[in-house]
Amino acid sequence: MTVKIRHSIRANKDYSKVYIDNLLKDFTPLYVKNYNKNYKHKTKIIEVQYGKQDMRGVPSITFIDDRHCVPHQNHFKNNAEMVAYIQGFLQATRGY
Repeated sequence: MTVKIRHSIRANKDYSKVYIDNLLKDFTPLYVKNYNKNYKHKTKIIEVQYGKQDMRGVPSITFIDDRHCVPHQNHFKNNAEMVAYIQGFLQATRGY
């Protein structure tokens, strides 16, 4: 599975680039596993993209499947909200 991180998420002044990379490295496989468990799609998620995605210009988490479709996308108001969502998901899932 490929992970693409747009520059906008790494440009956050509150967190270092290494922290964001490590956070997404921990978050991505757990989030995809949880998504597959809850939605049971027949397609395989091959890519996860983080950052500004479309003409709305808001940060999002986007799944790309093996048919190059977007079966799931979460939108956030800003990067801080997206990082808080990721941290909360990790805390709830792993307990740290």
